[in-house]
Amino acid sequence: MKKKGERKEGRRERQGDRKGIQSKSNTVKYKGVGGALSVYNVTVGSTQYSASEFTLLNGPDVIQFGLMANSMLNKDNRTRMFQYLETRTSHCYDLLCPGFVSLRQDIPIDAIVEPASKIGGPTYEYNMFAFQDPINGNWWLEVEKLGIVIGFWPRAIFSGLKSSAYYIAVGGEAYSLHNKPLPLMGNGYHPYCTNTNISLSAFCQGFVVVNTNSDIVNPEDTEIFSTSEDYATFDLGVTPSWGRVICFGGPE
Repeated sequence: MKKKGERKEGRRERQGDRKGIQSKSNTVKYKGVGGALSVYNVTVGSTQYSASEFTLLNGPDVIQFGLMANSMLNKDNRTRMFQYLETRTSHCYDLLCPGFVSLRQDIPIDAIVEPASKIGGPTYEYNMFAFQDPINGNWWLEVEKLGIVIGFWPRAIFSGLKSSAYYIAVGGEAYSLHNKPLPLMGNGYHPYCTNTNISLSAFCQGFVVVNTNSDIVNPEDTEIFSTSEDYATFDLGVTPSWGRVICFGGPE
C-alpha cells in the first residue's frame, strides 16, 4: 500500500527513504525542472548512497539528476553530479548504459562538486536544470550558474517522456543495501529554514519548472511526499532572496 504522498516512479524498486516536494496533478504537463542544490559531503558506507535530486517522469520513463555520494558506484565518498535514466528497455546511472549523451569532456556527468557547505555557513550550491527542446524534443541538462549544457537525453529513447513529463519532484534520498542502517540525508539534520537563513539545512533554492508554453515558473500544484518519518522536508515557499526554497534532511 502506498503511503500518502508517495508515487511509484517507473519500475525501479525503492529500498531507501525519500523526502521532498512533488507535483500533485496527473494532468499538468512539464517541460523542465531545476534549481540550485546545496552541496554537502556526507559520509556513506560501502553499500550506501545519499542524494539530492530532481525527478521527471512519464509512464515507464524516469530521468533523475542531482548530487550524490555513492560509494557503490564511484568507490569513494565524494559528492558528484549524477544522472539516472529508466526507459522500457534499460536503466542505469551516468554512462553505464546507452541513453544520456555527454557533450563536455571537461564536465563529465560524474564530476566531483566542491567545495562542500558547512552547517551554519558558508553554504555552496550547484545549479542544475533539465528542459525539453521545443523543436527536437531532446531533454537538455544545464549546470552551473552560466547554464552550461553538458549533455542530453535523446527523445528517441523515450515513450512517455517523448512528449513531456506529468510528474516532477525535488528532494533527498538515502539508500542502503541488505536492510542496513540508512546514511544521512542532506546535511544529516532535519531542516530548519527561515526567510532570512537557510544555512542550517540542505536545500534546493530557486526551484522552478518549465510549463508547456516554455515559461520558467514557480511550481504551484505541489505537496510534500515521504517514504519515512526519519527524515523531514520543509517547503519555505517563494522567498525574497532565494526564490522557491525546499529544505530537507535527517535523521538528526
